[in-house]
Amino acid sequence: MQRCLLFVLGLVLGCSGTGHDGAGASAGATQMLAGASGSGGAAAGSTGAGGVVSTGGQGQSGATTTGGVAGAPGSAGGTGGTPVLTPALLFPLAVGNKWTFSGPPLKGCASGQFEESFTAYELHGGRMAYESVDTCQPNAPVWLSEQDGAIAQFSGTDWAVSLAPPVEEGAEWDSGGVRFGWHAVPTVTVPAGTFDNCWKRALVLYPDSFARTYCPGIGPTLDEDSGMRTELTAYVVAP
Repeated sequence: MQRCLLFVLGLVLGCSGTGHDGAGASAGATQMLAGASGSGGAAAGSTGAGGVVSTGGQGQSGATTTGGVAGAPGSAGGTGGTPVLTPALLFPLAVGNKWTFSGPPLKGCASGQFEESFTAYELHGGRMAYESVDTCQPNAPVWLSEQDGAIAQFSGTDWAVSLAPPVEEGAEWDSGGVRFGWHAVPTVTVPAGTFDNCWKRALVLYPDSFARTYCPGIGPTLDEDSGMRTELTAYVVAP
């Protein structure tokens, strides 16, 4: 199975794998990748094997599990205690953050395992951005930048929105001519752990293809493409 890279900022669909922060789309599409948000200001992060536990109050880092990493800061709760989620909370952008995935054999990664990590933060495409490198394609980095509450991705010529606010059921946005939408996923279980209050970014026209699920304080946890799953097995996310 090829990993079809979906870069939501340049909207260039390259079949070379499933992952990076993105879900592949039709030709010309692009790919993309949440601190735990608390209810009423307190945060309680999901616990994964070797993963994150966030138990602090608003703005406090959570405790560290054995073999894990520090929990993400809590964020103020929304109206009526409903957590307020943003793209930046669902996709933590920080140098050193990394995610390891496992799935069907991928082009360039015969074992089906690969890692995505942020390796630099510097000026790119006219704005400060994070360089994300995929071990399956080390010479084809992806550039992501947060602006106006959204996370955008650089396509090589311009920026396009990869993850857009508001994060709510049915919300849609345009990314260089490709429509994406949010869908709530109450619980996700992958080898890295079980995580709650997650959200799937899917193509509006092809919701079962190139969908990626993000969880608060964790980031991308699951890629799905026509019934095939690429799952998060380990991660390191800065508090």
